[in-house]
Amino acid sequence: MKKALISSILVLAFCSSLIAKDIQGFYKILDDKTGKKECLVAVYRFEDDYYARIVGIYNAQEQILDSIYNPKKRAPGVDGNPCYCAMDILWDLRPKGSHFKGKVVDPEHGGIYKAEVWNDEKGDLIVQGKLLFFSRSVTWPAIQDSDIPEGFIKPDLAKIMPFTPEMEYD
Repeated sequence: MKKALISSILVLAFCSSLIAKDIQGFYKILDDKTGKKECLVAVYRFEDDYYARIVGIYNAQEQILDSIYNPKKRAPGVDGNPCYCAMDILWDLRPKGSHFKGKVVDPEHGGIYKAEVWNDEKGDLIVQGKLLFFSRSVTWPAIQDSDIPEGFIKPDLAKIMPFTPEMEYD
């Protein structure tokens, strides 16, 4: 009886590790070289898919320079040059085992790539863009209260509607 119970617990623990964990929340994108905050990103769910939207851009002093409430800076690599803030940079993320798979855009250069996303053990988001045999992974740390400048209101994730880039891709 004890062996059967222990075996069942181990099987359940193993199976739960194969199920994608909810990735909804707020994360920050850091500059590769300086480690300073670049963007504040909201990962939200719409219907059965997850999306990631830039909701704020930090300046050199790590204050919000641009936001979804008053977007200014535009994405030069995306058709129509939409504003960075309020544009989804990850979309169609669907669970595949313990990860999510979908699409990611490089808003500077316009490339759209396959994406794989998952939370690490600290709750940070790992975002991996893939092109053929090549891939690049970055970590988006989960935000802390200190990452939100005074006066900035985090958007309600339940009220965000998708706005994905209009581009041709395979």
